[in-house]
Amino acid sequence: MTTERPLRQAWSFVRAHRWHLAAAPVAAVTVVTLLHELAHAALVWLQGGTVRELSFLPSGSSYGFVSFDPPASGLFFSELVSLAPYAMWFAMATAVALVAWWRSQPTRWAPFLFVWGYAVPLLDVANAAVPYALGGSNDLSQAFGPAEQLGLELVWSALAVLTGASVLVAYAIQRRLYGPRSLGAVAFAIVSVTAGGGLLVAITAIGALL
Repeated sequence: MTTERPLRQAWSFVRAHRWHLAAAPVAAVTVVTLLHELAHAALVWLQGGTVRELSFLPSGSSYGFVSFDPPASGLFFSELVSLAPYAMWFAMATAVALVAWWRSQPTRWAPFLFVWGYAVPLLDVANAAVPYALGGSNDLSQAFGPAEQLGLELVWSALAVLTGASVLVAYAIQRRLYGPRSLGAVAFAIVSVTAGGGLLVAITAIGALL
């Protein structure tokens, strides 16, 4: 691991990932949203339902949507449809963690795996979880009911625990994937707050403008 000072180390890391970070907000409201909506649609199809409309471009207060009809007969769990994208992102992030765990050497694919396989999927989860905890209506409220119904203290506690766990796992992943080019704890915290927060703000702003 580099012995650079944390701020310099963080800046070097961000600069090395500048093209990934620049593309992420646009990709988040197009490609990522398409995958998100396709995951909803897949769970409709798997349960025998019919997808009537699928949109993956922001419009009004929505990044995209899927409208569907459940099957005429048989079991249909709309909660699974609502949670499908988050299960997909969790599986993707887990796959990246397993790749990092099993590799004995750094990989040149580290930026792609870390940004697109771990960070961006979890940003989509955060983009739903934070508004839900604030009382918003989205996929999570459709699956679990309003946050107030579960208890705001419980929701915020779960969000804090999951956020902390995802950050710790992210730190371990980048240590394994980047090897000598990985960030120290302080530099990683700086990058997480600045780059992660900046991406969330940029994604929200682009979605509002489109």
